[in-house]
Amino acid sequence: MLPLDVADLTARWFSSALGRDVTSVTVSDESSGTTGRARVALEGEPGIPQTAFVKLAPFGERQRKFVTSVGMGVAEARFYRDLAPEIPVRIPRVWFADTDGDRYVMVLEDLVAAGCRFPHPNDDDIAWRARDIVEQLAALHARFWESPRFDDGGDLAWLAPRGTGAAGGGATFV
Repeated sequence: MLPLDVADLTARWFSSALGRDVTSVTVSDESSGTTGRARVALEGEPGIPQTAFVKLAPFGERQRKFVTSVGMGVAEARFYRDLAPEIPVRIPRVWFADTDGDRYVMVLEDLVAAGCRFPHPNDDDIAWRARDIVEQLAALHARFWESPRFDDGGDLAWLAPRGTGAAGGGATFV
């Protein structure tokens, strides 16, 4: 069963999800918004990440109901599980992503531990970063521009229909 709360992120669950023996999980940070988020340190057999960023359902019941009603969390997990290998821009490495009904979880590369820096409006290089973001978004959209994969029956039909911002009445990640 997929975890619903940070307390469910056990060594046993990570061992199953990662297919490797995880002996210890330490949560170093957690927060909740449109998703629940936890930064974890993992110990175990070689090949497991030392740290990971986990996204799961928001912790509050009201926010969880909202995210479930629009399908946002499931769509994001499906993006990482099904589409990430095709994405032509830098995204976090996906260690595990899955859905089960309304439940979802993503175990992603810890970008902070990887040395990534998140831009701030006062950064000296903010103009360059803004241009780079636009170029990356253009590359992402160009890859899928007018793709029949989004049409009914296509493997990406679960994403929002073109120009609507909605998938089955809800929002999507991509």
